[in-house]
Amino acid sequence: MSAPRLVLNASGGRTGTQFFGDMLGRIVADCYSEHEPDMIAGFSRLSLARVRRFGRWHMVLGRALGRTGVRSLGQALLEGRIEPQICVERLRSGRVRLHAGARLAGVIRDPRSWIASWLRHARDAAMERSANAGRPGR
Repeated sequence: MSAPRLVLNASGGRTGTQFFGDMLGRIVADCYSEHEPDMIAGFSRLSLARVRRFGRWHMVLGRALGRTGVRSLGQALLEGRIEPQICVERLRSGRVRLHAGARLAGVIRDPRSWIASWLRHARDAAMERSANAGRPGR
């Protein structure tokens, strides 16, 4: 097997990157896709697998110190605790360390459509909760 070709998708919320990554994983033989890979999902198998895959520095220590993780760095940037150049450099160094040679694809979505998508998502989730409310075992 040849060396893996890796492309990282970076985007804002509600841009369809999970769908895009899932589709790539199904149609490209050597493609691996993980939605929000630096997200800790409580004390779970998924979180432990991510710590093993991406390392304790990136997933735990670096995030606690605000030096790694898209969400941690984004929050620090929004709060003015770090400069934009520092944020970009930390994101870049994490990408190089974890995925040397990877390409980066940015996904930008018109805000008017993602707001409508989020509102539709919230409505659909509420409808599903109400539909399941009367079911036995719920």
